[in-house]
Amino acid sequence: MKKLRNKPMRQAQPQPLARRIRYIPYINRHVFNSYSMDYINHTITVLAGEWESTVKRFETDEEVAYTWEKSEQHDSGDVGLDLEQLGCTNWLSYQQYFDIKDFDDSKDYHLNIEGINQLFLIKVNDMSLGVVDTTQAVIEFDVTAMINGQNNKIELITGFQSMDVVSDSAELDFEMDLCQNLYILERANDRIENYEIVIKDINQHGLMLQLQILDIDGAPLPSFVLVDAEARMILESDIDIDKVTSIHIPLSQDGHPPFILYIETEHETIAHRIEINGKHEPVVLTH
Repeated sequence: MKKLRNKPMRQAQPQPLARRIRYIPYINRHVFNSYSMDYINHTITVLAGEWESTVKRFETDEEVAYTWEKSEQHDSGDVGLDLEQLGCTNWLSYQQYFDIKDFDDSKDYHLNIEGINQLFLIKVNDMSLGVVDTTQAVIEFDVTAMINGQNNKIELITGFQSMDVVSDSAELDFEMDLCQNLYILERANDRIENYEIVIKDINQHGLMLQLQILDIDGAPLPSFVLVDAEARMILESDIDIDKVTSIHIPLSQDGHPPFILYIETEHETIAHRIEINGKHEPVVLTH
């Protein structure tokens, strides 16, 4: 079992987080069943909408920039810069300003960059996260110490060699579309960070699965509740974070799959869907 880590004191620098199973935590299972968009808007700050794009040329003592908003066409002749001049470094910068609804300085805030599939330098409020690549391990950063409730700025920067990139509306729009997939997730201090579910056996009597907590932050006291498709409770129990938890899901006329396994702590609930054929995955709302 992976060594569990306790939550460190908040750092002034952004902290890359280990890759985890993809899920969106809910306040509790009752909120999950209510499909409350108010909760989703509270928990997730989606960095969608209009991004401002800027072409920059950096020289020894000079920065020249041209800015436009996303549009159907970008005419390279309007830029008026010789961006292919030798000795210059050329960049495309995408920026957006955002607020955090009901910002709570007792919570943690994680920037999820899962939707970015190319190299970008990312800055939050002018503080750098470095060059990120989601084909590697990191898809989230703890940016708690970098953001406020209002007037936050995020910037994605990528380099280019040819002016053809700047004049290609489709390329610019594609990169802006990548920006739409970023979001900031509010997390409780005491939480499950990562977990694993393995189906061990399937027969006429039901399913046997094993649940293992791989990583935590703080000191959560986890438990689980198993319900059927009609939200009728089948089983509930505490979870020992130092052991593998075995769960038997009986098949009967009274239990209708798919089943939902709620993995709960005091302030968060993870919902995991389990099918009768053994397929399973966390329930993730699209954003």
